Amino acid sequence: MQGWLDETGIWQFSMEVHHGRLRCATYETGIRLGKGNPACSNVEWLTGIEPVSRLRHCNSATRIHAGGGEISRAASRFAETSCVRVVVRCEGNC
Repeated sequence: MQGWLDETGIWQFSMEVHHGRLRCATYETGIRLGKGNPACSNVEWLTGIEPVSRLRHCNSATRIHAGGGEISRAASRFAETSCVRVVVRCEGNC
Protein backbone atom coordinates (compact mmCIF):
# COMPACT_ATOMS: atom_id res chain seq x y z
CA MET A 1 0.00 0.00 0.00
CA GLN A 2 1.07 3.55 -0.53
CA GLY A 3 -0.27 7.00 0.08
CA TRP A 4 0.39 10.55 1.14
CA LEU A 5 -1.15 13.44 3.03
CA ASP A 6 -0.11 17.07 2.61
CA GLU A 7 -0.38 19.99 5.02
CA THR A 8 -3.65 21.20 3.46
CA GLY A 9 -5.42 17.90 4.23
CA ILE A 10 -5.33 16.56 0.66
CA TRP A 11 -4.64 12.82 0.61
CA GLN A 12 -4.15 9.97 -1.87
CA PHE A 13 -4.15 6.23 -1.14
CA SER A 14 -3.72 2.98 -3.08
CA MET A 15 -3.55 -0.67 -2.03
CA GLU A 16 -4.14 -4.19 -3.33
CA VAL A 17 -6.96 -6.16 -1.72
CA HIS A 18 -7.07 -9.92 -2.31
CA HIS A 19 -10.32 -11.91 -2.36
CA GLY A 20 -9.65 -15.60 -1.71
CA ARG A 21 -12.98 -17.10 -2.77
CA LEU A 22 -14.74 -17.92 -6.03
CA ARG A 23 -18.10 -16.37 -5.07
CA CYS A 24 -18.29 -12.58 -5.04
CA ALA A 25 -17.95 -10.12 -2.17
CA THR A 26 -17.83 -6.34 -1.89
CA TYR A 27 -14.81 -4.72 -0.22
CA GLU A 28 -14.64 -1.20 1.18
CA THR A 29 -11.40 0.53 2.12
CA GLY A 30 -10.82 3.64 4.17
CA ILE A 31 -8.21 5.55 6.14
CA ARG A 32 -8.18 7.29 9.51
CA LEU A 33 -5.59 9.75 10.85
CA GLY A 34 -4.38 10.04 14.42
CA LYS A 35 -1.53 10.86 16.74
CA GLY A 36 0.34 8.39 18.88
CA ASN A 37 3.73 7.05 19.84
CA PRO A 38 6.16 5.72 17.18
CA ALA A 39 4.50 2.26 17.29
CA CYS A 40 1.06 3.90 16.86
CA SER A 41 -0.34 2.21 19.94
CA ASN A 42 -2.74 4.08 22.22
CA VAL A 43 -3.66 6.42 19.36
CA GLU A 44 -5.88 9.48 19.66
CA TRP A 45 -7.84 9.47 16.40
CA LEU A 46 -8.10 12.93 14.84
CA THR A 47 -10.53 11.99 12.05
CA GLY A 48 -13.30 9.54 11.37
CA ILE A 49 -12.86 6.87 8.71
CA GLU A 50 -12.51 8.52 5.29
CA PRO A 51 -13.80 6.21 2.54
CA VAL A 52 -11.39 5.34 -0.26
CA SER A 53 -13.22 2.82 -2.46
CA ARG A 54 -15.94 0.18 -2.69
CA LEU A 55 -15.36 -2.62 -5.22
CA ARG A 56 -16.86 -6.02 -5.98
CA HIS A 57 -14.38 -8.93 -6.13
CA CYS A 58 -15.07 -12.36 -7.66
CA ASN A 59 -13.10 -15.50 -8.62
CA SER A 60 -10.19 -15.08 -6.18
CA ALA A 61 -9.37 -11.69 -7.70
CA THR A 62 -6.93 -9.12 -6.41
CA ARG A 63 -8.03 -5.56 -7.17
CA ILE A 64 -6.44 -2.19 -6.57
CA HIS A 65 -8.42 0.11 -4.29
CA ALA A 66 -7.39 3.73 -4.82
CA GLY A 67 -8.79 7.15 -4.11
CA GLY A 68 -8.19 10.50 -2.57
CA GLY A 69 -9.87 13.42 -0.95
CA GLU A 70 -9.54 16.23 1.54
CA ILE A 71 -9.73 16.06 5.32
CA SER A 72 -10.56 19.55 6.56
CA ARG A 73 -9.69 18.87 10.22
CA ALA A 74 -6.32 17.45 9.17
CA ALA A 75 -5.30 20.78 7.69
CA SER A 76 -5.30 22.47 11.08
CA ARG A 77 -3.76 19.46 12.92
CA PHE A 78 -1.28 18.26 10.28
CA ALA A 79 1.75 18.67 12.57
CA GLU A 80 0.12 16.34 15.14
CA THR A 81 -0.65 13.52 12.68
CA SER A 82 1.72 10.59 13.17
CA CYS A 83 -0.45 7.50 12.56
CA VAL A 84 -2.66 6.20 9.77
CA ARG A 85 -5.10 3.33 10.14
CA VAL A 86 -6.17 1.42 7.03
CA VAL A 87 -9.65 -0.10 7.27
CA VAL A 88 -10.83 -2.95 5.02
CA ARG A 89 -14.40 -4.18 5.33
CA CYS A 90 -16.05 -7.03 3.43
CA GLU A 91 -19.69 -7.91 2.74
CA GLY A 92 -20.84 -11.13 1.14
CA ASN A 93 -18.72 -14.27 0.69
CA CYS A 94 -15.61 -13.00 2.44
